[in-house]
This record gives sequence, structure tokens and C-alpha cells, in this order.
Amino acid sequence: MIYFDPEAPAPPLSTDYSTPEPQEGDDLGEVIGQTRTAFNFLGWIAAGILAVIIYVFIRSGGAMSLSLQKTAENTSTATRIRESAEVIGDDPLAGFDAILAMPDRRDAIVALTRRALSDCLAAQGGLPQRSWTARDALRRLRLPPESLSLLRALVLDSERVQYGDRPMTDAIFESHVSAIRPIMTGGAV
Repeated sequence: MIYFDPEAPAPPLSTDYSTPEPQEGDDLGEVIGQTRTAFNFLGWIAAGILAVIIYVFIRSGGAMSLSLQKTAENTSTATRIRESAEVIGDDPLAGFDAILAMPDRRDAIVALTRRALSDCLAAQGGLPQRSWTARDALRRLRLPPESLSLLRALVLDSERVQYGDRPMTDAIFESHVSAIRPIMTGGAV
């Protein structure tokens, strides 16, 4: 690199190309050969691991699951059945009487809604899912229009109480109980 003095005349310019002198111990070909050998070795290892993964995937048919428990079960079906049995119970009116005995009518209307929807789903052979909202469960029911409108009114009042912080009077609660009782005993399902 040459620096020019702006007030001095321009220095002579040369366009001759010169190669740098090789230094001792600087064999570029040897370094490139060692690097290629290392990459080839790592490439073969990566290809072997990939081949084993593909073989295991093809051998298992693509359906792989992992369980760290001693006894693995089909969680998609067995867990849903067990959870729905806990929600629904054996006697439909046993839970109904417990709901009627609840002193807080706000909690009682929410419990009544859950119980009515889970009983209707169970009567139709459906399994309620944890992720379903009350409206999701209501959409999946195949009931006569009269029963659906009664359940819809129950769901809407339950949502107003649960999410809108509205009061629940004994009169409104009793009207829902008398309307839902035939549905829960299986008369309108």
C-alpha cells in the first residue's frame, strides 16, 4: 500500500503481479487433504445415524410412542373413558341431588350445566373432552329442538354467572332444575 502526498507529483505506477514467497511449514495441500478426510469421516458417521433412524421409523410403521411407565396403555382411549366415567358417574340423579344441595347457586348452576351436558353426551355414546367448552358439548348433541333450547338457555345462564359475574337467584335456578330434570332422567334424550 502506498500513500500519496496530494501536493507532490504522482508516483510511478506498476501493474506487475508478484506472488508471495512460500514460507516453511505452510503446505496448503496437506491441510486441505486432512480437512477433507475429517469431513468424509464425519459424513459417514452422520449417514450411518440417519440410516438407523430411517430403518427404525420404517420398521415401526411410522407410529412411534414413548412411555416411561412400567405399564403403558392407550392414552387416547383409556384415559378419555376413565375421565368421562369420573365426570358422569354411575347414577345420574346422585350427582343431581348433590348439585341441588349446594348452598351457592352460582356454583350450582355451573355444576348443573356440566352434569346435564355430560349425561346427554353419555346417553348418546359420546365422551366429553376436557378441552370442550359448554358450547362445544352442546354443538355435539343430537337432541330434539325443545331439549336443545332448554340446554342452550342453561348454558347461557351458566356462562353469564361464571364469566359475567352475574347473580343467580333461587327462582331462576329452580326453573332450570325443573326444565332439565326430564332430560337428565333420560326422558328427552
